[in-house]
Amino acid sequence: MNKIKSQIRIGSRGSRLALLQAGEVKKLLLENLDWEEDRIEVFTIKTLGDKITDRPFRELEGKGVFCREIEKEIIAGNIDIGVHSLKDMPFEQPEDLSMAGFLKRENPLDVLISRKGETIESLPAGIKIGTSSIRRQKQILNANPEVAVVEIRGNIDSRIGKWETGEVDGIVLAAAGLNRMGIWDIPRYEIPVETCLPAPSQGVICLETHKDEEWLNLFIEGISHNPTKIQATTERYFLNTLEGSCELPVGALAEIKGSNITLTGEFFSEKRGELLRGMKTAPIASHLDLGRELAESLLSRE
Repeated sequence: MNKIKSQIRIGSRGSRLALLQAGEVKKLLLENLDWEEDRIEVFTIKTLGDKITDRPFRELEGKGVFCREIEKEIIAGNIDIGVHSLKDMPFEQPEDLSMAGFLKRENPLDVLISRKGETIESLPAGIKIGTSSIRRQKQILNANPEVAVVEIRGNIDSRIGKWETGEVDGIVLAAAGLNRMGIWDIPRYEIPVETCLPAPSQGVICLETHKDEEWLNLFIEGISHNPTKIQATTERYFLNTLEGSCELPVGALAEIKGSNITLTGEFFSEKRGELLRGMKTAPIASHLDLGRELAESLLSRE
């Protein structure tokens, strides 16, 4: 086993939310290592998704637009831990890297920010709702085909700014990001899963490391939140079986109840022009098979 580190370097995107998430990781590490604060440092890394903000995600090159540059820094040995929103991560990782740990999941649901209505279904015809997610676009129009869905990009603050200035009448965002940023002073309404099933692993922060860092990986595994890991990997196996990226219109949510896990999943079928949804329960020990099996059962309905 390689030696215990005297310093740990964390890599993060530079948005306010990303740095708050990196701060959560730093705090957790400090508490469990009983270290002085200056022994863990956070470095800001600009990713492709941060550099190009005037084009939809699907027009950027391949998957992982918010993580590839961070991964390169881990491989180069410039940082020890990459902190990511797991929903931004491709299923396949670089060969040298490991998904070492997961923080306890925040609220995984989406929220509507609007002064025009408290539910997607109650929004008046013609109202402009902004989102950068194809999944949300399909779900919003499925629930209320009379609204106008507008594509907007940018960090949470800039998207809220577009709503405040009237560029759009409402926006749909992840509750997790708003909660972590402490944004409570705007009209926000939690959208039930019946209307908007969240993105796979939404609300989950993951820690990525080099496989050779044995001490660090064992330590992170020891403080990782295992129920979150089980939920997130179930949802990601569902997504991967559908051959998806973060831009495929896919929703998934796994819930643990006792010794069983229930997965609800859906995707938008271009063949049928509709959302296909299903639910399946299995023992926790079979959670990876559960993700694959539910995806295969939905694909068989196309």
